[in-house]
Amino acid sequence: MLLKNFYEILEIEIESPERTSFLVKLNTEHEIYQGHFPENPVVPGVCMVQMIKELLEKTEGRDLFMEKSDNMKFLNIVNPLNHPELNVRIVKRPVVDEKITIDVEIGFEEVIFFKFKGTYI
Repeated sequence: MLLKNFYEILEIEIESPERTSFLVKLNTEHEIYQGHFPENPVVPGVCMVQMIKELLEKTEGRDLFMEKSDNMKFLNIVNPLNHPELNVRIVKRPVVDEKITIDVEIGFEEVIFFKFKGTYI
């Protein structure tokens, strides 16, 4: 679990039952940046995917498992020194067979870093 170590939640905005936005703050001193990369830290994609899972679990109030990812687009590199805060927007599609399918954007202001579509059970 990355919460409270790799990042912390600063704000949660529930726009509707289908739309939730989070403002998260990255821990710029986290040890992961010593290897990824010391002179130019970059948030690993796997950490963004894990963060999405944890934020979705927070909204759903239960543990989830990612069944599949339909699409992952890394659009810009996240350097935590330049962008220590991120907006994570989660939009849930209608639930089918108890599966939660989501569309997510991670960005800050006008910059989009990552787009993701996935299904969780």
